[in-house]
Amino acid sequence: MIVYKVGDLLDAPEPIIAHSVNAQNKFGAGLAKQIAEQYPDAKREYLKYGAEIGWNPGDIQYIWIGDFGKDQWLANCCTQEHYGRYRDYNDYNAFYKVFVELSCFCERHGYKSIGIPKMGSGLAGGQWEKIAKILNRCIAHKPIDFHVYTR
Repeated sequence: MIVYKVGDLLDAPEPIIAHSVNAQNKFGAGLAKQIAEQYPDAKREYLKYGAEIGWNPGDIQYIWIGDFGKDQWLANCCTQEHYGRYRDYNDYNAFYKVFVELSCFCERHGYKSIGIPKMGSGLAGGQWEKIAKILNRCIAHKPIDFHVYTR
C-alpha cells in the first residue's frame, strides 16, 4: 500500500529509505546531494559501485546507514540511464524491477515499510502518477507499505 506522509525522507524512521539514481555515476544534485551531505559513505559507495561494476537501470545498492539505536538501510535505485533537466529521463521498466526487489528485500528481513520520495518525479522529470501506478502493481499482494514523503 502507498501511504503519503508530509516530512523529510532523511528523517524517516522506516528501516529502508530508497531513492532514484542514474547510471552515469553522478550523485551531486537534488536528493542525492542531500544524502551525500548527511551520509558521505552513501556517495562513496555509489561511486565505487559505478567504477567497479557499472550501473544499469534496475540495479539496487543497499548501504547500511544505521547506528547502535537505529536499524536503517539506504537503497540507491538505478531508475535512469542518463540524467539532465527539461525532459523525462526515467526508465519506467527499471521501476518494476526496483519496486519488486525492494519488496523482496523487506520480506527477507522482516521489514513492513519503506520510505521513498516521489521517485523519478524530481530532477528526472517523470510523472509521479505513472510511477505510482507501477508501484501499486508491484506491491498489490505484498505486506509492505511504501511511505511516500513529501514536503
